[in-house]
Amino acid sequence: MIAQFAPSPIRLNWAKGFFCAWAALTVLWILASGWHAYTTTYLRLPFQPQVDCWEPLAKWPDGKSFDEWDRYGAVELDIPSNVEINKKNGEWAADSIAERNRWRESIWQKVKDCQAAKPLVQRIALGVTENWSYLISSLQLILLPPMAVLMASFIFAWTVVRGFRAKQL
Repeated sequence: MIAQFAPSPIRLNWAKGFFCAWAALTVLWILASGWHAYTTTYLRLPFQPQVDCWEPLAKWPDGKSFDEWDRYGAVELDIPSNVEINKKNGEWAADSIAERNRWRESIWQKVKDCQAAKPLVQRIALGVTENWSYLISSLQLILLPPMAVLMASFIFAWTVVRGFRAKQL
């Protein structure tokens, strides 16, 4: 007994197929955008100390607090104009940029040690908070292209595909 197979027309659901392809590409786009934002932004940012470690430690030997320039890990260049600016502002060790940079580095190490001494849960929560703020700032870049493609697809399907259908009476 030989089985005979009758050709059956396969009906494809193009809309469902395109939507699944869009969903898969959207997931890939979001993962790639997130990875790109993380590797190009977060890993290159300077260490951001918390206030509870920064405030008590970040002071010059004369008692003056570090300013915003020092907070972000800036190193002074040993050029005459910087020496003049330091003298004009009455900074500690204005003549010795190298000594100021060594002091800054020692304070940064103390701040990093203070941060490392915190409980693990607190450090993880801090990392999530920092990463979340970067993710929020790049949501437009991450979500706008997939949404634009989805809207363009709906507009295309509604105007072009629907326009070629035979009108039913």
